[in-house]
Amino acid sequence: MENLCEASSSCDDVPWLVEDIPKPIGDVLKISGEGSQLKNHYSAFEFHEDTYKLDICETESKELMLNVQWFYRPKDIPPRKGLTMDSVDTRELFYSFHKDEVPVEAVSHKCKVHFVTKPSHIPARKKYPGFIVRKLYNPVNKRFNKLTDNNFLPDAQQEINMLVQMTMRNLNILPDNESIDHAANIESIDCVANNEDVYKSAYPN
Repeated sequence: MENLCEASSSCDDVPWLVEDIPKPIGDVLKISGEGSQLKNHYSAFEFHEDTYKLDICETESKELMLNVQWFYRPKDIPPRKGLTMDSVDTRELFYSFHKDEVPVEAVSHKCKVHFVTKPSHIPARKKYPGFIVRKLYNPVNKRFNKLTDNNFLPDAQQEINMLVQMTMRNLNILPDNESIDHAANIESIDCVANNEDVYKSAYPN
């Protein structure tokens, strides 16, 4: 197929369809920054005729940015002596607390991510399509942690517990005498992806 930008004198000459332009949905939740750094924050946006319940901000120049946390694929992690991934499933991703801001246009589709703590909780591929997460990866110290490790800071531990509990509920797995209060009022968390990257809406600092 001919590249439209190469066939035209300028990419600005290429007609954009309405559904190709991301649009914020709802009222402004808050305003941050000042002057050229001023941003309007929204809880959802529409893109490619789909609705995404993800926190976004609109810059002064009307650019829409998505606040995300990164998932790492095994191929994204550089080899290092003593670092073992033990990836046993082609669906496996590694969660991280690496936060970033990316253009909304980086999103191409929604995806499911299941956070599991036991081999027996790994869902059947056909019945529950999507990715699975068993570990976290720290890109700063290049180390892995299991979801069941107990050396996380309180806010991080609460976040992990909620994600695991939501997965257990969605997969109809009974909890092992653990509270599900943190997940009680949350049905799901949208994760999104493109051909290379997978993101989740970032929790506020």
